[in-house]
Amino acid sequence: MQVHSGEKAVLYTDNDGQPVWIALEDGYLIPTLYTAWNAPFLMQRVCTVKYTLERLQSGADLMIPGIFDPLPENVPPGTVVSISLIDSPNIAVAVGIALVDCSRGKLDTNQKGKAVQLINVIDDKLFQLYRKKVPVPIELDVSVPLLETQDTPGDAENDPVTDKSKISAEGQDSIVNHTAESNVIENVNNGSSKETSQVEEITDTTENINLGENQPETETDGPENDTNSPSTAEIDDAFRRALLQTLRKAVDSPIEVPIPSSTFLSNYVLLNLPYNHPSVQMKKTSWKKASKFFKVMEKQSLLKGKERGGEFVITSLAGKNNTEVSSFTLFKPRPFEQHKPAASGSGTTSSNKKTYLSAKEYFKPRSMTAPIFEFSKLDPSKYYTADTIRQTLNNYITGNSLSDPKNPKNVKLDRPLTKALGLSPTIESIGRDKISSLLQSNCSQFHHITSQNDEDLNRQTATTLAKGPIPRITITTEKRAGRKVVTNVTNIEPFHLDPIAFAEELRVACAGSTSVNAIKEGSDLQQVMIQGHHVAAITKTLELKGIRPAWIDVVDKARR
Repeated sequence: MQVHSGEKAVLYTDNDGQPVWIALEDGYLIPTLYTAWNAPFLMQRVCTVKYTLERLQSGADLMIPGIFDPLPENVPPGTVVSISLIDSPNIAVAVGIALVDCSRGKLDTNQKGKAVQLINVIDDKLFQLYRKKVPVPIELDVSVPLLETQDTPGDAENDPVTDKSKISAEGQDSIVNHTAESNVIENVNNGSSKETSQVEEITDTTENINLGENQPETETDGPENDTNSPSTAEIDDAFRRALLQTLRKAVDSPIEVPIPSSTFLSNYVLLNLPYNHPSVQMKKTSWKKASKFFKVMEKQSLLKGKERGGEFVITSLAGKNNTEVSSFTLFKPRPFEQHKPAASGSGTTSSNKKTYLSAKEYFKPRSMTAPIFEFSKLDPSKYYTADTIRQTLNNYITGNSLSDPKNPKNVKLDRPLTKALGLSPTIESIGRDKISSLLQSNCSQFHHITSQNDEDLNRQTATTLAKGPIPRITITTEKRAGRKVVTNVTNIEPFHLDPIAFAEELRVACAGSTSVNAIKEGSDLQQVMIQGHHVAAITKTLELKGIRPAWIDVVDKARR
């Protein structure tokens, strides 16, 4: 990532994706505001006023005249500090690095210049990286928590201080200085494991996040470890049946070869799996990798291929002359059912549920269109749907007798309607089917996206309308480095999809390496890149998240 000063940094997150630490190139390890709220004792505080906060949110650093009493005891230049409002001094609203001595008795607020270099401020772009809404705390306990250790026999007689109440403030500072970094996860994240004692090194950055195939897998208590998950043998059988169904369909609708194995897997085999289950992944098979799977299938005379540029390319497929293919009976994919009595409770895992998104467009009248709405006694300062606009136009046309008697499909134009539709005064009539879209185009457009399955998201967006029409996700395929094909996915953020989490899903769904990068330097939007041609698999993954095909644009540059 890049801080607003232009310096590059590494962002560290917890398992839930919440930003917790920022490592600058010069060695500073800066807590984020999330960390400051969960562990307010980590930093000294300087206070400012609400007006100054607005300037900080616009990208400015904290200036010396913007610091108010009470001043901290000991904040020499280079100290990491939190910034609070004087009305709520325990609640951090920003985090930065002191550029001058901000200590009590040493800071002259009559001077000019920068006092604190800002790293993270409330509601900045870093907050947008974390899709879950974290409310600003009302009050925090800033006392330093004491570390509890398990005493071993003999410890009491070797430790001269056994009463915690006798530990001085100086001793507490020592505890913080020596243990804050090694116990950060335990102190800053209520949802993380209490047994974690140090921050694990994270090599992924938001500048170039590589979620490659060889990344080690972590064990979770999710559906993949469910006792109702299919066995390795069942997953192997599922992939082989998916291949046979693909080959049987190809008898009637031939597949163009040669074709890269990654493209063949994502665009054909994965779409023909006999059942849906989160454990049915190539990495869960006995082959582990797609290239090995296809080489085994080649030995079984189901296909032929060769290595090209480090990738297995399929050159021919078994057809109707193959007895196993010609006699294969097509099936319809279904949910996985284990061959034993089902356990009580719901039979579908939460990760297998389809998300249903709802996107609605709203229109706010401008001055040129306001008279049309006022005729129906509608407030032009409010927002209206397309259906309301059509009804409003019908009311206006009927009330002013503007229907063309010679051609009922046309509408006569008076001066207010001509102006509202943005037409030339010389035009006397227009088709009735065109007026609604013309009126909409002369209104300010907004949209609202909600989810049937995500109440948190709905609460966040309940009173918020986003500007512009309903956005569209773009899937682009292109060639790089000769014949190598990659697929890029952009503009998923407006649909409340986290690019990093989505890249991990595509890594599994497409059985290929993925990465996340900014679309261009300084842009808020990021693109997810997948090795290979994976339009069909990506589209299916988006549809499972409630993205309608009408919201997806596909640009296939690879075949040009």
